[in-house]
Amino acid sequence: MGNIIEVKNLVHYYNKGKENQLTALKGVNLSIKEGEFVVIIGHNGSGKSTLAKHFNGLLEPHSGEVYIGGKLISNEEDYYVARQTVGLVFQNPDNQIIATIVEEDVAFGPENLGLPQKVIIQRVDEALKLVGMERYRKHPPHLLSGGQKQRIAIAGILAMLPKCICLDEPTAMLDPQGRREVMETIYLLNKEQGITIVHITHHMEEAALADRVIVMESGEIVMEGTPKEIFKEVERLRELGLDVPVVTELVYDLNKEGYNIPRDIITVEELVNFLCQ
Repeated sequence: MGNIIEVKNLVHYYNKGKENQLTALKGVNLSIKEGEFVVIIGHNGSGKSTLAKHFNGLLEPHSGEVYIGGKLISNEEDYYVARQTVGLVFQNPDNQIIATIVEEDVAFGPENLGLPQKVIIQRVDEALKLVGMERYRKHPPHLLSGGQKQRIAIAGILAMLPKCICLDEPTAMLDPQGRREVMETIYLLNKEQGITIVHITHHMEEAALADRVIVMESGEIVMEGTPKEIFKEVERLRELGLDVPVVTELVYDLNKEGYNIPRDIITVEELVNFLCQ
């Protein structure tokens, strides 16, 4: 499979040319393959959200290149194509929901593409079904739970038929039930529908579901690998001010006490299976 997203030597500043100029991205190089599930982690200010906003043209590089679907994004027409290819879901679903009825909100994107009404209805039906919210199509969004609202926000992006969905901390404001609902939705969209997922999160248990984990620090990528490769580096992650999954920390502490347990165990199921051998 080819790369759906590729950035080369990407640099971005905030307050460029001013006394308080901040370099948010420092020559970032990154490729994301079609159908991949990538998680980006890093503490606040590491550059995660700034990077994500380049994927669909919300921000323009100050230097470097961004390729979406193999095409260099360099002008307004290209940014339009990028936004059709990569959908962006934000932390607070209330910032993305604009209509007073669920189905009207999901239809907003396709309507702005000028699609025929028949096609819009079909896309809304399919998007709501994919996120498990078809029974709520006539509900006012403000009466839904946080997890349900976030799934509606995802449905609104799905109705645009993107090949990739980038989610910027979509579970940060949710309770455990809402987080579980959203993560199950994201996982199924990737594994069953083949949609590329880029998921930015502070929750390390969510990162354990990914195909690949990217760690950012001060505008740079400092670690990259599978969840098992990344999370066995407990001391390195702690130096970066990051947590690790609870199971990973337990395995790390048990090994310090003299138990010989593989450092790449990252889920409860893996630990139970090893201990019960």
